[in-house]
Amino acid sequence: MDTQAELMKEHSEYIFQRIKGTIGNISEDELSWTPCRGANNIKWILIHMARIGYVLAPQALQGTVKPDGWDDDYQEQPHSLEELLNDLDKAYAIITKGLIETTDAELASPLTLWGRESDRKGLLFHLLAELLHHNGQIAMLRGTYKRSRNSD
Repeated sequence: MDTQAELMKEHSEYIFQRIKGTIGNISEDELSWTPCRGANNIKWILIHMARIGYVLAPQALQGTVKPDGWDDDYQEQPHSLEELLNDLDKAYAIITKGLIETTDAELASPLTLWGRESDRKGLLFHLLAELLHHNGQIAMLRGTYKRSRNSD
């Protein structure tokens, strides 16, 4: 029988595969395009997703942890698409390795993080759901971008 950690690992693998599929063959123009003034573009969403996967998920797995090489002002720094994709790959590796090394008892253990107490499992569910949510935003933006280009 699969453990909760194994099932969460499978779910995170599924989510990261969906993300790769959604952002495959993306152009530089698509990265910076917005449907209206003030909307987030795909590049900003990818930066946010990298932070969720590379910093916040490890915090939920291990307690308050800041990975080596992570800049506090990551979201304000310029990033190439290649750099963002590499950071998402690192996030995937961190999360799956962390789940392999985590027991169900550890997932159920309480953790106070970001001003609230929850179990690690609940925090990870929330963060994985955020990644999937933002993946949907990217899919919507890509579809809208393509339709806007075809209607000209």
